[in-house]
Amino acid sequence: MPRLELQLSNLRELDPRLDIAASEELKTLVRDIQDRPGVTAARKLPLELSLTPVAPRGVVDAVKVGVKIGSRLPAKQSPEYETAPHGSGALMSNPASPYPGIMMFRGRPYLTKAEASR
Repeated sequence: MPRLELQLSNLRELDPRLDIAASEELKTLVRDIQDRPGVTAARKLPLELSLTPVAPRGVVDAVKVGVKIGSRLPAKQSPEYETAPHGSGALMSNPASPYPGIMMFRGRPYLTKAEASR
């Protein structure tokens, strides 16, 4: 087997699946940016190399190389939904409301003071 000096630029020579995995994770980041352009937090693609010595007799015979590739996306967050407390300790909402996230009262939007002042 030919010898290869391990470098970041030739990790795909160690295992072609690493290159494929990194490309797929990069696509995930780009798709998230396209899907959520209003989220301005950075999307990240960390590459973690771990080098573990193999030294059963106190002399390093080999080094195990591990590679982790994984994307980090900002958390997905829903809008806030207006609900009303019920005497039993439950929160009540109306999913059929034409005003998403706004509580309906007698067929009309029930707005909090903050919402009414907007």
